[in-house]
Order: sequence, then C-alpha cells, then structure tokens
Amino acid sequence: MVIFCDQKNLVSFRNYVLNNASRNGVHVVLADGGFSVAGRESQQELLLKRLILCQFVCSLSVLRKGGNFMCKLFDIYSEFVAGLIYLMYRCFKQFAIIKPNTSRPANSERYIVFKSKLDNCEIIENFLFKINCSLDSFASSNSSSDLKEDFHELIPLEIIKEDHAFYNYLLESNNTLGKRQIHFLSKERAFAMDPKNPNLQIDNRKNSLRRKCLSQWGLWKIPTRIQMSTHSTPEQKFESLMNEHNINTSKCAFLYYDLNEMKQLNMIKYPYNYYFTTLTENRDSDSQRGIFLTFKGSIYHFDTSSNQWKIVKLDKLKLPEDTCLYGEITSEFKGEGTSQKKIPAFHIIDSCILGGVNLCRRSLEERVQMGEKMLKALSLQPSSNFSIRMKKYYSLPAIESYFEELEMKECKGMRKERLGLSMDQDYYVIVSGLLICSKLKAPFGSNRSNSTDKIYYFNYKSNSASVFKCPPEAVMDFATNYTERLNWKWQNNQIMDLLSDDQSTSYSTARNSNKITRRSIIDHLNQVLKPK
Repeated sequence: MVIFCDQKNLVSFRNYVLNNASRNGVHVVLADGGFSVAGRESQQELLLKRLILCQFVCSLSVLRKGGNFMCKLFDIYSEFVAGLIYLMYRCFKQFAIIKPNTSRPANSERYIVFKSKLDNCEIIENFLFKINCSLDSFASSNSSSDLKEDFHELIPLEIIKEDHAFYNYLLESNNTLGKRQIHFLSKERAFAMDPKNPNLQIDNRKNSLRRKCLSQWGLWKIPTRIQMSTHSTPEQKFESLMNEHNINTSKCAFLYYDLNEMKQLNMIKYPYNYYFTTLTENRDSDSQRGIFLTFKGSIYHFDTSSNQWKIVKLDKLKLPEDTCLYGEITSEFKGEGTSQKKIPAFHIIDSCILGGVNLCRRSLEERVQMGEKMLKALSLQPSSNFSIRMKKYYSLPAIESYFEELEMKECKGMRKERLGLSMDQDYYVIVSGLLICSKLKAPFGSNRSNSTDKIYYFNYKSNSASVFKCPPEAVMDFATNYTERLNWKWQNNQIMDLLSDDQSTSYSTARNSNKITRRSIIDHLNQVLKPK
C-alpha cells in the first residue's frame, strides 16, 4: 500500500495514462485494491481508508469528462470514508452502492459506482491529493512519537446531513447490507455448528442467477464453456478470417507491381489518390515483409518463396490473437560507424484484422489510425532493445518534402553510405524504396480545390458532381490495396539522384534514360497536377 499511495507514483501514473490517452483521460476506471486484515477484521475500514483515498484520487486524475469509476469497498461507518464518498458524489452525475450476487453474502464487501464525471473537479482532486501528502508527513512524524496524528473526517457530518438525499441513501445502504450480512453470518454459524442438519441446505441458485443475469443484460448467447479453436493450421485460420473478403493464400503470395520505368508513372493520373510509405533495408537473412497472422499464441508469416506459413522467430514481438496485418521485420539504428547500435524492429504497413476487429473494408486512413490505437492500447511502443511502430504515410504530392528528410548515414559493416530516415528517440532506418498505394478505387479520382484548398472527389467516368466527402463506394479496401500496390525499389547507384534536386535533370531527359529519379517523379506529378 505504501508504494501505491506514494505521491510520486500517483503523479507518474497520471502522466503515463494521460500521455497515452491524448491528454483526454480514459472512459472507465476500475479499482479493486485490498490487503489482508486477518485478525483485525473489525478495523478493516480504518486500515483501508488511505488505500480508498488514493484510489479515488487516482480515478479523478485520469478520468475524462463523462467517464465512469467503480471501486471495491467494505464497511462505510467512519466519517472519513463517508466524507470521501460525499466528495466523489459531488464530482459525478450519479452514484450507487451495490452488492453483486457473486460477492460473498456474509462479508462486508460492496462496490461503489460513479457514473459520468462532471467538469471542473480539480479542486476536489487537489484537496484529496493534499490529504494524502499530509498523511505521509503524519506517518513520518508518528514514527518517533507516541502521538498518532490522523484525519478522522474530511467533511463535517453536519454538512453531509444537510444533503438529505445523499445522507438517507448512505444510511439506507448501510442498514440494508448490514442486515443481509447478519442474516448470512447466522446461517454460516448454524451450519458450522450442525453441518448435517437437513434444514440447512446448501444454496444451489448460482447457475439460475447466472442465466437470469445474462438474459437481463442481453448476453444470453455467451457460451458457458470456453470454445477451443477448430483450426488446426495457420492457413485454415487465415482462410476463415478472410474468406468473406475474397483474400486467400494465393493473394498473399502476390508481391507487388515494380515501379522502375518512366512509362509506369503514367499509372499515376490522380496524385492525390495516392499515399506512400518507407520500405526499409535489412541485411539479416531472416528479413521478412508480407502478411503476418497470430495463431494459437504464436505469430506466423506467409513466406512467398515457399508459399507456406512459417513461425516468426522474434521473441519480443507480441500481438493480440485474431490479428492479421501487412508488415515487415527490419532493423532500426542509432549512431553511425563503429559506435552504431542496431535493434530489431517490426513495422506495421497496413492493418487488416486487429484483435478480431475486421478493418478490411475501412479506408487506409482508418486502418492506420486503428493500428496506432492498438499499439498505444497495448503499450507496444519503441524501447531501447526493440521497436514496434505503425508506418508513417505521406501524401504523394508531398514527396519533395520527404526527400528533404533523407540523410546519408555511415553504417557499420557497409562499404558505402546509405540513405537514412530519422524516426524518434534518435533512431533511424535505412531506406530501400517506397511503397505507393491508392486510397481510392477506380473510377474515382481526387484533387485539391484551388478556391477552398480542400480535397474533392469525383467519378471520372460519369458526369456526377464532385463532392468534398469521400463516397463510401470509392474507398480502397485492404485486399485491393494489397494487390495493387506499387514498389519503387531504390538501387545503390540511385542514391545521388535521390539526394540531388538538380533542375538540369529534366523530365524529358529522365524519360530518355528510362530511369525514375527524384526529379522525374516530381516533374511527373507537377505535370499531371498542372491546371488544364
């Protein structure tokens, strides 16, 4: 309890949660703190009061407006705990004290539920935090004194009594639960004294209560037993997950369209349709890029050379069950030359199914956002010995600014310098090319409005009016995106062309050399975006 109630830990926990919840706070907080009070059961409420205080402070510090909080309590007879509940009651729209059927009827356990946190609760939160800090100072001074300082109340009882609705509810709750506890304690005592008494039968209503509760909550279809997976191979699991989306292992084996000749740039007629992301270089023999699948606690990768699912040998990589995504195992680097540090990394390129949530028909933007949300929810963030992250996507017309981000890096074990792209925490990746993919299906296009500077959408085969909201039928699904992606692979002899923005390398010159360069792709984009 000392560790949990430490003020530094409370502040650190608050900052950690808020930083991972976009500073908005969380929707729900559950608190189930407790410790053994064997031999001092009659003092349980007083022994636990500081733990209850800190759980309340913690919930107020991380809950967002409208959030809900549930906490386990025991007796509520002391003025201190009653005052705590009163202050929390002032921070929420509703509250209730309940004793679930699954809670032992002969003990004093109960749960308090606060619904819909109100705005401007900082005064109460700060007050309770200061109370906890004062208890710390009391504890240090009490260690060398016989005089035990403590708080016996937080709010004068007279003020609590003035709120008749609150006071009467708390009183009635205590009386009802107290009488119920006495009744079941007497039953336990009688059974202990005469266990063979036929009039003292064991209560077998548990299954009946369970069915009634599930029916009342609309959850009656929940299976009574854990269902084991009926799939014996990763291939069967993949087929069952992706069958309705017309994706099978033969599509997994499809690599990509190579983008290496100038004439192929003609496929890109509407640049605002396209995004691109970085593909990285990994010199290790176990470099893998493609479809990844979780199956029976392990992660599998579809190996295109053998057309088989193979288990991934990367212990640090953990993903939720029922997850299928497009990614790559690579390396991230820190420093250069002989002092360079390398860590294994897994980069998610596109999300297909995450933890059973099917994203196949959602837009690329949504799939990327959901991948980032999964990593944040599971606290899967880059660390000092392993990195996992969602790929960053760029709009294709912004490719010129992307090139400006690239830097030459001296890599250990490589004769020539490589192009690097900085990540966070001073790490970078070695860039091997770009993956270009469309966010729209044919026959839809998009462009930027000169008058509003907004992206608009249109059907280039019909005469229908353009719209500023993307039509649902235009969204490029995961399967189509995967099989129509373009891979612009960079060769080592292209590095200077990629770094240089030499205007003398004109579009026509590059076309004659039939080689795609930085200048040639920028010129092509400028040409197709030029007002007609």
